[in-house]
Formats: sequence, structure tokens, C-alpha cells
Amino acid sequence: MLKEERQNSILEKIKQSSKVLSSELSIELNVSEDTIRRDLKELSNKGLIRKVHGGAVLFNSASYIPMNYDDRKIFAAREKEVIAQKAITLLKDDMLIFIDGGTTNLQIAKQLPNDIKLTVMTNCLPIASELVTKGNINTYFLGGEFLPGVPITVGTDTIDLLNEVNADIFFIGTRSLSIDRGLTDIDRSEVLVKRKMAERSAKVVSVALSEKLESVQNFSIISIDQLNVLITELSPIDNVLSRYSQIQGLQII
Repeated sequence: MLKEERQNSILEKIKQSSKVLSSELSIELNVSEDTIRRDLKELSNKGLIRKVHGGAVLFNSASYIPMNYDDRKIFAAREKEVIAQKAITLLKDDMLIFIDGGTTNLQIAKQLPNDIKLTVMTNCLPIASELVTKGNINTYFLGGEFLPGVPITVGTDTIDLLNEVNADIFFIGTRSLSIDRGLTDIDRSEVLVKRKMAERSAKVVSVALSEKLESVQNFSIISIDQLNVLITELSPIDNVLSRYSQIQGLQII
């Protein structure tokens, strides 16, 4: 199937159901998910669809229901494992780290080795639950108000607690990252917590599936020059990362 035919087929599927998942399109059209992601990006750039986490929706579609937390844990599981393995190489004994919400960050929590001693503060309940099973990790769960339908805490109580802490590293769950707009997300209350964690950390590390690159959401967290490290599932010398590798002070892993 030619690219034009494939993209027309994708458009028809989105028109029929208002949304598509990259993983399902890859199977149906018998191409890689990387190919599907490129198709979706091209269609999005043309203003025909809106690219979102895990797939795409009709432009300005109000009917899209995003994947829930359990669905997102399964999505791109192998790629998230690769990112987590890279992230762990940054850790040293006696560090204090922030880990916010996101299923890639959950993989980091799962893969933390038993021979490293850390203090971890998180506002994500599944991550806290994972960490308390590890005797070598001193875990703090940041209280506050839960986002509706999402197992993370936000609000002034959470932010007030963060004001008392200086972290060595912040692993920031990344929904969207672009060179022009930096890190962005869809919920302002969550953004305020992420921004505070970044402010209180010596090093900010974006853990991001490569499909999140060059996408933008409504609310800004930090600019690209405030980011210290970018970790994706790709090789640091992959062409997809070439523009990011030119940013002074940004380490690509």
C-alpha cells in the first residue's frame, strides 16, 4: 500500500470512530508503529487530525476518550522498559528524587535495583505502591487532591510539601515535548505540580516515548532550556533526535 493510500485509509478510520490507536493501525495496515506515527504526524501537520498519546482523533473532536491508566501501562511496554533502564543509570546512593505520574515512570519504579539506597517522593499512587515493596527505598507519597479518574495528587497541599524539599533529580512524565514550546501537558493543576518539582530539582529528566516529540498541549510546564536530560527508547544518535542533540546543555540518552 502506498503512503497516500495508507493515510487515506487512516483518515477514513478516524472519521468512522473519531479516534484511532497507533498499535491497532500498525496491525491492520501491516506496517510498523514508527510508520504509523509518521503518517499521523503528517496528517496532523496538515490540520486533518489531532495527534494524541497513543494515536489520533478528529481535529477538535469532543468525543475522544483518552486511554485510562491501566491501558497506558500496556501501551509501548517494551519501549518504556528501555527508557527505565537508561534512567536508572543516572542514580546514585543517597539521592533524593522526584517521580511524578505516568506509566513510563512506573517502569522506573519497578526496575529500581535492590542495591541502591534512595529517597523517592511521588504524587502518583501506583508508583508509591510499587516503591513500598522495596526495602532499600525510603518512600514519601505527596498528599493532596486526586485528579478525577487519575491516581495522582495535585493542588496547593501537594505544592506546599514540595516547597520544603530540594531534589537531586526529577523524572518528569512527558506527554508532549517540542523545541519551540518545551514540555506541555493537558491539565493545568497537574502542570503546576510538575513545574514546582522542576523548580525544586537540581536536574530535570524527561522520560519520553519518541512519539511524544514535537507535539504540543495547551499548558506549558518548562521551556526546553530548563530541561537537563532527554531519555527516549531511541539511540541518542537517531535522526529523530538530531535537532535535540544540538541544544546546548541538553544531554540525550
